[in-house]
Amino acid sequence: MWTRKKGMESWHEIFGGKLIEGRWGKGPYLELSYKNWHIVLDYFVVSTGKSAITYTRVRTVFKNPSAFELKVSKEGVFSKIGKVLGEQNIKIGDHEFDEHFVVKSNDDMMATRLLNSYEVKSRINFHKGFHLDLIKKNQMGLKCKEGESGLSFLTAHILKDETDIRNLIELFQHILDELIELNVITDEAAMTELYKEKNPL
Repeated sequence: MWTRKKGMESWHEIFGGKLIEGRWGKGPYLELSYKNWHIVLDYFVVSTGKSAITYTRVRTVFKNPSAFELKVSKEGVFSKIGKVLGEQNIKIGDHEFDEHFVVKSNDDMMATRLLNSYEVKSRINFHKGFHLDLIKKNQMGLKCKEGESGLSFLTAHILKDETDIRNLIELFQHILDELIELNVITDEAAMTELYKEKNPL
């Protein structure tokens, strides 16, 4: 039977890294090192009253002196409403990508250059529940320290397939590398803690 713990143990066997036990029903989570950064993979459950939803989440933090922000998500009902209401949606010049994804950023040019990287774009298309945020306040209320930002993937699906997880990890690695090449972020280690035991889910 699949459990969050068993899932993390499987990814630890495949991808290595550091498997860290959670407490008080939170965790466990897998921490992978990439250059000076840490990429954290976990599952967490959100109660909706009569039922509960298990999410798959991947996160990292980094120095972001340019304060670059980006949101990328599969187009859905709410994003279509936003388009009707006139909310800005950045077009990157790839018809298929622009047709299926909603992109928002505080720097259209940088967002376009980043998302037109083959290594980045080819790994964004793999999952229907795709939602990616590069913001100062990460998913679930984590506040980044001054000059730092969080990159997070979140989907209301339990990702179990090795290819899906590998694509996510590689996506984060390539985004970090591209942001360095674009002089958007620095390669210094971030001070923000990605996983706090007392931070509520």
